[in-house]
Amino acid sequence: MAVATHRYTNGLVDMTAGRVSREIFVNEPIYGEESEQVFNRAWLFVGHESQIPKPGDYFVSCMGEESVILCRDPQERLHVFLNSCRHRGMKVCRYDEGNTPVFTCPYHGWSYATDGKLVGVPFDKEAYRGTLDRSGLGLVEVAQLSSYKGTIWATWDPSAPPFAEYLGDFRLYLDLTLDCWDGREAGTEVLGGIQKWLIPCNWKFPAENFSGDSYHNISHRSVDMVGIGPSGRGRRDMQERLLARRVQICFPERGHQTGAYLLPREVPTPPAYQGLARGLGVLQPLRRGAAPASW
Repeated sequence: MAVATHRYTNGLVDMTAGRVSREIFVNEPIYGEESEQVFNRAWLFVGHESQIPKPGDYFVSCMGEESVILCRDPQERLHVFLNSCRHRGMKVCRYDEGNTPVFTCPYHGWSYATDGKLVGVPFDKEAYRGTLDRSGLGLVEVAQLSSYKGTIWATWDPSAPPFAEYLGDFRLYLDLTLDCWDGREAGTEVLGGIQKWLIPCNWKFPAENFSGDSYHNISHRSVDMVGIGPSGRGRRDMQERLLARRVQICFPERGHQTGAYLLPREVPTPPAYQGLARGLGVLQPLRRGAAPASW
């Protein structure tokens, strides 16, 4: 769902020369268009099923700049709701994660069940005299939700294509991240803890660093010298990476991009990150895949 605007085509992005103006990283009108045209329409990653394994479990995530609640109701169904009370717009959940039968707004006490229904209104009879129609005042739910190999994705756009169609040919590379090294599908889980950063920039700075910038080793040199990492020798175990081939993947027509290290089929997977992922491969950065013809 890549969206081209007049500002992008006005000399800020030169696809032929491979140059991008720094303005796209800081321009507020451009960011406003992206928020409306991309984040309000695209499928966005919200969380993982392992973060909410039991009924009543919830995890507060975000979709663009909107705070959302990922939760599991008493029937174990998954939901993603806008974290906003239908009364005055206050956040109904102010914790990162937990378990609860209801979400109660701290402003006026309106309460919502984990299926989104409005179940409690203080002074309902006195203030509304029984005329309040609660059926239409539940938490706002996303237009579409999809669970794919444990990962949970959502979109506000009811007309967006199905998630599998949205992935397109990028699905293979998502599978390389989510499937186990022994060939089993899925098997990943989120291991506890949440890390958050506040960065004075818009979304393209971290997106570019995580998916496109693979040559900033100098900025990690001090960590390598100190030996911070799983093996105590550096920031990551390197033996499996040295056997692999770096592949940069991009599907610009859908806005998907990533980088991957692929091992040759005939090379055994060397041990790495021992004991950290309990054998599930969630922290292992390499996946065995079909090697390119030029391997």
